[in-house]
Amino acid sequence: MATQFEIDCALMAGASYLSNRDPINRFPVPQGWAEKIELRARNDSSGFEAATFQNGTEIVISFAGTNPLQMGDWTSANVPLAFGIVPRRPHPCNQPGQAGCLHHCP
Repeated sequence: MATQFEIDCALMAGASYLSNRDPINRFPVPQGWAEKIELRARNDSSGFEAATFQNGTEIVISFAGTNPLQMGDWTSANVPLAFGIVPRRPHPCNQPGQAGCLHHCP
């Protein structure tokens, strides 16, 4: 049987899919957790999406999987990774206006 934390993580994983879900079909944020809206990350050219959730001192960063209907997912992620090519990503601090949820920039 799943623990409450595992259930909460499953809900947060589902909640990280922001661009390809109708609002009525979006997953709820688990009780006790809050989404850090200002840390949402999305890159339409690659299909990258991530959401950050906090409950007291606990933080969960949830990444969305690929979207088969989005060409950027195929060209930037699925095909290169299938051939063992790991695309280099520039550090978000070097790109004005880009969310940097995974980095603390000075």
